[in-house]
Amino acid sequence: MENKKYNVAIIGAGNIGALKDETIDNPKTHKPLTHAHAIYNDDRFNLNIFIDSDCDKIFNACDRWEKNKIKPVGSTDISRIDSYTPTIIVIAANTKAHFNILMQDIMNLNNQPELIIVEKPFCWTSGEAALVKRFYAESGIKLLVNYNRRYSESYQKFYTDYIKNQEVQQVTIRYNRGLKHDGCHALDIMNWWFGRCLDISLNKSIDPVLDYPEGGRSYSVSMKYEHCPSVVFIPMDYKKCGIFEMDIITKKNRHIFGNYGEYIINMEITENKTYGQANSFSWDIRDIHDGYDKVDKYATHSAFQTDLHYTLKNLYDKAYECLTSSRQVDNICTVDDAIRVHNIIEHVDMLYDKQTW
Repeated sequence: MENKKYNVAIIGAGNIGALKDETIDNPKTHKPLTHAHAIYNDDRFNLNIFIDSDCDKIFNACDRWEKNKIKPVGSTDISRIDSYTPTIIVIAANTKAHFNILMQDIMNLNNQPELIIVEKPFCWTSGEAALVKRFYAESGIKLLVNYNRRYSESYQKFYTDYIKNQEVQQVTIRYNRGLKHDGCHALDIMNWWFGRCLDISLNKSIDPVLDYPEGGRSYSVSMKYEHCPSVVFIPMDYKKCGIFEMDIITKKNRHIFGNYGEYIINMEITENKTYGQANSFSWDIRDIHDGYDKVDKYATHSAFQTDLHYTLKNLYDKAYECLTSSRQVDNICTVDDAIRVHNIIEHVDMLYDKQTW
């Protein structure tokens, strides 16, 4: 018996929906960086319709992902999805539109989907998100939120191997493009790995950066978590340099997430042979001595590439599991997780509004 294929509709044919730069995301590239590409590569799903108000985007997306014989619908009329009876609807539109799409457009369909995948940060406010959660809990339609690192097997393994059973001392996060737009990824990771956020304060010595207006301000914030005493967010100007890095220090190790988290460098505490301190985080510098005295290896450390570029593939593995399994699916991002991120962002906004700068 041939396995069932699940129909998918994508609302929003832009950057994450279908149209990243064609040089890095097309049917011949290996890494699926858009929802359309992840579905294109997966024989369990059939992408058969795009909805977008921009007709150029629609036709470009259909042309790029033509394998699925996608119907071009250049319209904001989401009711046109009905005739395609999608099992999954992906919401990759502007965040401000998410609430109306979820609460009005999809609810008015005659053929309700079984699962909806929503791009982060889910809704525009925590209030909107809470209303959606309450309504969809009664509807029986499942919701997944694409905080993509949640679906990374590398990040899941890192949590199990290095975070879950170690005492974390401090985390530093460097980011830009707004706490709401890019910083929210780090907030979700902190919530996932360290439990409840116990305290938040603004660092007034570092001015907020407004380098990506649609993402809100990038703040310098200090936070205390249930399982981490110090998390510091440091903003940098996106117009000068794009960055998303985490530096995590435990009692035994240091972990640096570089290149937007594509690589993780793990370093152990070891004896420092240069200055005589008993313990330090030291690099292996054998390859860069150039003219200086040769030294022994300073530390045991490793660096590896994560599966960050395959998280959309993993997301659709989880989507399939949600559709076919009767048990609760692990390692997904829920509406509750998204609301926790919303609450922190809104608290930081409130702290900023109350300050006299």
